[in-house]
Amino acid sequence: MKNDIDYELLLRHIRKETNKEEDNLVREWLSADPDNINLYDLLRKSYDDINSDAERIDVENAWNIVAERAGIKITESTETGKIIPIENTLSSPQTASNSLRFGNILKYAAVFVFLFTIPFMVSEYFEFGEMDAVELNELIVENGTQSKITLIDGTIVILDASSKFSYPDQFDEDLREVWLEGEGFFEVEPDNERPFIVHAGNTLVRVLGTKFNVRAWQDTEYEKIIVTEGRVSFEIEGDPSTGVILEKNQMSLVRDGRPTEPVVADAEKSTAWMRYEMDFDDVKLGEIFNQLERWYSVKIDIDNTEYLDLRLKLFIPNRPVDSILDLLSSLTGFEYEKAGKKILFKTK
Repeated sequence: MKNDIDYELLLRHIRKETNKEEDNLVREWLSADPDNINLYDLLRKSYDDINSDAERIDVENAWNIVAERAGIKITESTETGKIIPIENTLSSPQTASNSLRFGNILKYAAVFVFLFTIPFMVSEYFEFGEMDAVELNELIVENGTQSKITLIDGTIVILDASSKFSYPDQFDEDLREVWLEGEGFFEVEPDNERPFIVHAGNTLVRVLGTKFNVRAWQDTEYEKIIVTEGRVSFEIEGDPSTGVILEKNQMSLVRDGRPTEPVVADAEKSTAWMRYEMDFDDVKLGEIFNQLERWYSVKIDIDNTEYLDLRLKLFIPNRPVDSILDLLSSLTGFEYEKAGKKILFKTK
């Protein structure tokens, strides 16, 4: 697990009691490692199950719920199955104020059980691996190539050069989850019983069955999604309140920490990368360089890095790299030198 975190903070985040700064801390922790996401989902589901009884709490059953999710074996005791009414254990003035509502007492008891078991759950998950942790396959696409993969459920994924894609051999009974760093086009096999979730950068895409494109490179200004068929939910990882719904030919990207409202977009242009073409609209020169490096397996430098922030609007067709370099040179006024796979743009 990367980036240790205060588990009381996780609990308050699950209960939606955190402020904006704390929300950002949780998001950073979630994005640091896929295992953190798995643990968060486990804790949230366990907390929801423990608090599902509105009138009385069975403490041992609450422990069993957590233990079952953690893969912990429970030894039978003579008290097994005994239900302890919460009003009987907290009825004296010394232990609880008469002004406390019964529902609040239940909540505090559930929280106590939840917090008490968190350290052991984490230990089991990360040290002993007894928590049904899903082993992921990792596909890294080589520069200058693209890759197409069909998942176990029939979903088709096309990945751009240098993308990294993580996926399990088998999906859960109630959920299908994958992880993407880079750019990919998804044709999701419909399954109303099992949502399909893509973790991409700092965002989460949730669908049942549709076609969409996700762009989530670490070196780009924002994550971006465009839908070519069906409907998609797009949100910041760990913060469902930021979610927006997109339909066919709509696009959203992340600005100021949340997805923008959907706008009409040209799906054909957004998926042109599958033909080794791309339409850049007000994009930094550095981002264009990065895309060319991935496609053509070259290394592009510039003698003045301040110009990497120069913004351009251009369409890159499927042409040899020299033709693209000539196009950039004419647009920027910068000359370039090419030696094998190394390219240097000169601004003076």
